Amino acid sequence: TNGDPWITVRCVSTIPGAIGVEIASGNTVLKGLKFSDADFYALRLSGGGANSIVSNVFSADTNAGDPANSLPLLIGSNGNTIGGPSPIDKNSFLGNQEGVWVLAGGPNTVWGNDILSASEDGGILAFGTNTNLLIKDNLISDNAAISVGGAGIQVVNGFATTIQGNKIGTNSAGNAALGVQNNGIHMIGGSNHLIGGPSPAARNIISGNIQSGIRLVTDASTIQNNYIGLSVNGLNSIPNDMGVTISNFARSQFANEATGTRRALGRNFVGVDSGDLTVSNYISGNSHFGIFFDNDWYGALTYVQGNVIGLTRSGGGGQGNGGSKTGTGGGVGGIVSTGTVKVGGSTSSPNVISANRGNGVYLSGPNVRGFDISNNYIGTDPLGGNGNVGNQLNGIRIEAFSGAHTAKANRIAYNGGNGINIDLDSSNLFQGHSTAISGNEIFNNGCAACVPFNDSGSFNVGTLIGIDVGDNGTSTNNPGDGIQDYPVVTSAAVAGNIVTVNGTFSSSTDNYELQFFLTATPCVNNISQSLSFFIGSKLDRFGTFTSFSYQFPMPTGITGGYVQATAINRHLRIFRYQPTELLKRPQGNSSSEYSPCVAAN
Repeated sequence: TNGDPWITVRCVSTIPGAIGVEIASGNTVLKGLKFSDADFYALRLSGGGANSIVSNVFSADTNAGDPANSLPLLIGSNGNTIGGPSPIDKNSFLGNQEGVWVLAGGPNTVWGNDILSASEDGGILAFGTNTNLLIKDNLISDNAAISVGGAGIQVVNGFATTIQGNKIGTNSAGNAALGVQNNGIHMIGGSNHLIGGPSPAARNIISGNIQSGIRLVTDASTIQNNYIGLSVNGLNSIPNDMGVTISNFARSQFANEATGTRRALGRNFVGVDSGDLTVSNYISGNSHFGIFFDNDWYGALTYVQGNVIGLTRSGGGGQGNGGSKTGTGGGVGGIVSTGTVKVGGSTSSPNVISANRGNGVYLSGPNVRGFDISNNYIGTDPLGGNGNVGNQLNGIRIEAFSGAHTAKANRIAYNGGNGINIDLDSSNLFQGHSTAISGNEIFNNGCAACVPFNDSGSFNVGTLIGIDVGDNGTSTNNPGDGIQDYPVVTSAAVAGNIVTVNGTFSSSTDNYELQFFLTATPCVNNISQSLSFFIGSKLDRFGTFTSFSYQFPMPTGITGGYVQATAINRHLRIFRYQPTELLKRPQGNSSSEYSPCVAAN
């Protein structure tokens, strides 16, 4: 009536908990109805399952003056399809108190629907023992979610949920935010979830949410090939507050919390391991961190690999993460976090962490331990070169009391601050640094002209260096000051394709690895101004004052240059890392700054 083509089901009842329509027999097609004014369930699927719910509307009925529903749809059976592949199959859930609830244990599909403006727990809420739930090609936005954990999609204790092809937080065009929604996706407990996938059709656009685009509190799950904080074309910012948050894994996952004995946890995987940027997550344009590890004390092993964090799909640098010049935002951050986290780790699929309005990687807090930051491009374009896309602050920033980290084989260049910056607490220097810095290519940092954002106004470029231990600029060797001394290169000579490096090293008696680097141009404040090649290392036992003479092969095509060195204390001690777990970690301040450069003639 009045131009409304729908058959309206008015779910008015004076009986508390009344159900508008219940399908208990299974294999039913329900099509072309409008449900309104349900005080409890407008539609409940129970019993036989395998129903098809298409082309319905769950909303207020403005013609009749009826309000929207309390709970429009409860899925309590298996094998149902809500919506379908054709636009005509779309169900519209508009302005209800809740969205779609899934309580069934077996597979169900929610496909191609509009789920908008639910006021309480969010758009889709699945809880219980859900298995193989497929959420595909929906528009899920403006679900204000009064509850703290509310989200566009929230899955509690499910298994093998697949979320693909959705727009979560944006309008239907994917080019602007739509309304207010807390987290885009919130996965709590359970395991083996897939968000995204290798094909373009599997990509989710997860942008415009006021908390995290994805909040992961689970294990053995994968996030792949999504735009998180960007528009549908991957070029423009539609910020979430955080891109991805990896949060505290529930203590209920422990069989015995008193002793810390835990069940085996599978690794979470954010990114790809193929090196194919066409299937990377692009995590850019978010207001604070692109990826944030939050209080992950009992966290599962998490791999962050093969992502682009801060750049657009075209490789441009105008949409970095972090709106703050104080260092509280940026590419990858971990605060009060002791989960075992690998940022990079594969030579075939590095993360590209560039153009962020803050640090590329930022680690802070007394429990932040065990990050492995390896084989990444930090401050460069996706090919490792200069596209004027450096991070505004440091490539890597490690705060005092954070340690037991590894930074290895990264290319860290063109950032506005130091390549690696390690703060030490003045009251206890040895608490502040047990990070092994090994085999990195660190050059041309402190480069204000290399960053797309330059609003910090706080850097004195003359004090910025490749590795800054102590956050005080270049340090001179001073035994007993709590900072690892560097080797002193006294001479370097090239004969054929061999470079001979001579020098001295003063230390306590212990095992040290001396690493050597060669750059084509002179250094400024111990900063290499061009590509710095790692030419080799020597692990030996040193004591007091030792002279050395080592030979290394020259890099291919290089005939000379300038040599500098670093030292790593490779003494290991037993370090209590998590309850009942004793791991070996480097002790004390394990890495030095770079030595001054010496010409190799």
